[in-house]
Amino acid sequence: MRYFHAEAGFSLIEVMTAVVVFSLSLAGFSSMQITAIKLNARAHITTQMTTVAQEQMEELLSLAFTNTFTDPRLQDNDPAVGQGTTYCVLYPPEGIRPCKDPTFRTSSPGSNDRQYCNVTLQPPGITTCADALFPPPTRGYKVQWTVDVDAFGSTDPNAAKLASIDLTVSKKTEGKQEGKAYKLSFARLNR
Repeated sequence: MRYFHAEAGFSLIEVMTAVVVFSLSLAGFSSMQITAIKLNARAHITTQMTTVAQEQMEELLSLAFTNTFTDPRLQDNDPAVGQGTTYCVLYPPEGIRPCKDPTFRTSSPGSNDRQYCNVTLQPPGITTCADALFPPPTRGYKVQWTVDVDAFGSTDPNAAKLASIDLTVSKKTEGKQEGKAYKLSFARLNR
């Protein structure tokens, strides 16, 4: 008498079903990876903009703002309240560090011909930095701040004054500006 043994293995339908399920899960995993990479890149840019804004704010807070002497980067050339004076600077992609540390070398190609780290004063009435100030190709972080000094109606040069400073940081890439900006406002009293 012959005994037939059942052969072990998978049928073609079972193998094809397993391949389809595996392929769908792999496709979902790869799209999740791409999304995670994009979110990490955006988070890095936001962190860089926040760091640049904080460093610029701390630098502005450390400048002299008194009755007898005020640093040029904190002067308001328009005496009307609400009509401030705007300053602009372009920092390299690494942030402010290359501007403060002469031994630090930027990885940005051709950085010698770019106008990094130079603070420029905007003409009266202009409250945004013109991209024409930064010759192309421009890359890095554009920082602008507007200083509005309020003397509270006093003409006494020794009277208390309050400087309101609105600071904005945006990332610039070759020929365009990112849609995201980081804004920060603070005030300084001259006493």
